[in-house]
Amino acid sequence: MKHIVEKLDDFLSIRRVSGLLIFLNIISIVLGVLYVAIEEYYFIWDVFGVILLMTIFGNILLVFLDTLRINRKASLGNLINILGYIYLVLLILSWFYMIFISKVIIYISYFGMLGYGLVMAMLNYYSLHKKEEGDISYSTNPRGSIQIRKVIRMILGICCFLLILVGIYASINTLFGSLIGFTPPETTENSTIYLIRSFNGVAGIFMARSGITWAFISLSTTVLLLKTFNRYKHPKRFKTVGVIGLVMTGIFLTPLILVPYSVYSAERNFSEAFGDDWRDDIPNDIEEEFFLKTYYTVPMYFLGVPTKDCKILKDIKYHEDGDLKLYFDVCMPKEDDDDLPGKNSVIISIHGGAWAMGDKGTGQWERYFAAQGYVVFSIQYGLYEDFWKQFPEEAEDALGPPENVQGDFDIDDMAEQIGIFTKYLVNNSEEYNANLDSVFIAGESAGGQLTCLTALAIASGEYNDIFASDNLTIKGYVPFYPANRKPKLYGLDGKEEFIDPAKLVEKDSPPCLIFMGTSDGMVHPSIIKDFKKAYEIEENKHCAILWAYLGGHAADSDFNEHYNMIFLFYLERFLYLCVNDKIVD
Repeated sequence: MKHIVEKLDDFLSIRRVSGLLIFLNIISIVLGVLYVAIEEYYFIWDVFGVILLMTIFGNILLVFLDTLRINRKASLGNLINILGYIYLVLLILSWFYMIFISKVIIYISYFGMLGYGLVMAMLNYYSLHKKEEGDISYSTNPRGSIQIRKVIRMILGICCFLLILVGIYASINTLFGSLIGFTPPETTENSTIYLIRSFNGVAGIFMARSGITWAFISLSTTVLLLKTFNRYKHPKRFKTVGVIGLVMTGIFLTPLILVPYSVYSAERNFSEAFGDDWRDDIPNDIEEEFFLKTYYTVPMYFLGVPTKDCKILKDIKYHEDGDLKLYFDVCMPKEDDDDLPGKNSVIISIHGGAWAMGDKGTGQWERYFAAQGYVVFSIQYGLYEDFWKQFPEEAEDALGPPENVQGDFDIDDMAEQIGIFTKYLVNNSEEYNANLDSVFIAGESAGGQLTCLTALAIASGEYNDIFASDNLTIKGYVPFYPANRKPKLYGLDGKEEFIDPAKLVEKDSPPCLIFMGTSDGMVHPSIIKDFKKAYEIEENKHCAILWAYLGGHAADSDFNEHYNMIFLFYLERFLYLCVNDKIVD
């Protein structure tokens, strides 16, 4: 064992590692530029993904090796040590910035962290040209005040320790989110357990997703914390923190490791619901020109998915009643092209937010499908204002919805307001070149529950007084982690079949594609299984659940994350099959 450790120690010399990283960082930068410029999928991007992960892991490893081996009392060694601190701090911040939509921020973060890594590797490599690792020095007098350095290390240590605690909690939420966050829909009392579970569920929205981000944040934080320790004085503490950091990193990388199984599961469930030969119904030219060519490749996460332009109109009023004013945004194909997959089919997008927050918008999802030929309407509906009475006024100011949508509304009211939009759409369809013979409903969480309600109610033809059912043809619907049966938990009432849309399922109900995380702490997976079972009871097989393994609530929120990319791969094909009536018994 000792011989193996010595061999590994010799192999991981700073000179060898830094030399390799000079090459890897340059390759990653060059391939990153090509990926952004070409905007087409090639097998090389899969290879690029492996190289990229090796590069980032390697840069962090180099900083760790510097911590162990360089002489920090020497001026050059001290400089490398300080640059290591700066690199890790910037790396952590870069990972947080990477979750923003702005391409400018994404590109700056990506090329910035690789460029800095390249500088670190070159400095290590060339400073060791004629020196031993423990003797990087031009002077034996360290610069700066020792006392100031101690204070800075202490502050960094405290910040890293707190971030490690957050990471431990996030890793637990990733593994067990559906257990520690789930509150039964029938619960009505605000007990301590209910509040704790609610907190865990909300926390999972931010933690049980973006596994790559959390993995590198936890690893960078661990190395940064280790740099503040004296490993000779506190060897047990040094090793304990290192092990905890590696375990957390492994947990956060598990969803990425599970991608092949996620794809296998999605393919199986999709084929069971929509036919084993569904691929034969999609022409090769459509696949090649418009659809994703692969389920997921790592560069997608770092540098995004190319989307084509579309026409966007915002803040169009469709209903006013006293203080209630409801608007919508619409994303449309830039040009009227019948060759686009969507054929001007309508997608009504219903936002989530516990029926009390959230708003319409024109995000990447809406723009992506508008570029494929769909007319995507993102709508407002009335929200339940009493929800905010249990929170400080500052919470509503920070997180609350626009005042024009708030009121004493229940689920029936919300359904009626969505129905008003469907009637507006029928009367104004020509203005947006909207194909009313091919309509889809989509929404997430609370919006997912309203999606199920709306699609099934219209398709049933039993609620013509609420929806424009006679003039719309629902081809399919896409609920993301729908919060079925949960409105009463938030104090909302309504028709039983509206609270639990599974009661609306019929033998000829339209096809349904559901996105659901296995670690969702807000909507338990059992609720979604019960909904699919309603289809099975009616002998309707056209309902598929695509599982996001270890994904939490809103795991699709990061458009470039593997959870969303796998679902997007199947979603665009599901819509095409529905538009062209290819899903039949």
